[in-house]
Amino acid sequence: MDKVTGRARYVTDLSQPGMLHAALLRSPHAHARIRSIDVTAARAVPGVHAVVTSADLDWCDPYFGPAFVAAEAARPRGSRSLATHLKSRLGIEGAKAALLHEVLGREAAHEPARVAQALKALPLRLVAPRPVEEAISSAGGVRLESLDERLMLKSRPGVFCAGEMLDWEAPTGGYLLNACFASGRVAGRGVVDWLREAGSTGPVSHRRCMAR
Repeated sequence: MDKVTGRARYVTDLSQPGMLHAALLRSPHAHARIRSIDVTAARAVPGVHAVVTSADLDWCDPYFGPAFVAAEAARPRGSRSLATHLKSRLGIEGAKAALLHEVLGREAAHEPARVAQALKALPLRLVAPRPVEEAISSAGGVRLESLDERLMLKSRPGVFCAGEMLDWEAPTGGYLLNACFASGRVAGRGVVDWLREAGSTGPVSHRRCMAR
């Protein structure tokens, strides 16, 4: 009942004298390699007691980091096959195991250091995309710089674009739907504003959102 009524207390509800609060800054780019971090501005903010980066944690190895992966791959496997060993120690099986063997080859797959290096940065060569008939999302479309803040074409006043008509990498599922709804809302409001400014109820072309 406490959760339903809002009386439940969680860790974030606790407050003690002299207690510090931590905030995590995540990279906006998935799987990006962070080459350097400038924390000068963060440390200069009043009230900030410390800024911690990976350089301050050189005494420990991140979970599933290269050293951890290499150590797990180097563990004695006895009579077990390499496939069984990698599955039990690192959870590498199926398509992941197939990709690993394709990149490393039979001999290199038995070298723990090479296995760790490949698993942390597996190079994949794209030979060709799948046929367009199998596509579940799209890329390309109307370039954003050709639209104003209302999503109206600068070169063709009265023509509005939204959803997958726009040139953006559209992830499938809820993210795509949210983006289509949001851009449709912006374009819809833009139509109303444009008509009000023009003092007209003339024809308006609104490129519909094509979410699949």
